[in-house]
Amino acid sequence: YQRISQSTIMQLSRSTARIREAELQLAQSRSSADIQWSLAATHFADSSDTALTASISLPLSATSRNRGALQSARAELASTDNHRRITELQLYTRLYQAWQQQKQSTRKARQMSNQVIPALQQALEATRKAYERGRYSYSEWVSARQELLNARQTRINAAGEALLNQALIEQLTGMPLTAQEKR
Repeated sequence: YQRISQSTIMQLSRSTARIREAELQLAQSRSSADIQWSLAATHFADSSDTALTASISLPLSATSRNRGALQSARAELASTDNHRRITELQLYTRLYQAWQQQKQSTRKARQMSNQVIPALQQALEATRKAYERGRYSYSEWVSARQELLNARQTRINAAGEALLNQALIEQLTGMPLTAQEKR
């Protein structure tokens, strides 16, 4: 889960949120009143007089200025935050599912290798010996052989599924799994 927070998808989501925050700050700055002032000195040559002129410009209705853009920026920021949370939850859910499936498939492949296949190999050997002695028919020997082949195929399928889920986990986190994490 810690690796998901550092993944490319989450970094992109956080970058989008920062952009929306900047847009909100820009809308807020545009909503404030722009007070302008000026000061000027003027010299009249024909009368040898000097005049000082000062002016202040204050827009009317400064509180309602740019209200629509400000509300829109706030809504975009909230939407981006909700989208980030949804994305994060979806990633966590998918990671958990892949992790559970990877563990289950690994256990299944190990069980097939350590318990089922050796037992079926012993059963096939016993069936072959009984067939050679005439105690079992050819179809029973072929059936035992087919069971062993099916078990081996099941082990291969489980190992393949474990590897696919491992690849998905590595893709979601952006990092390879260590040998201990694969268990």
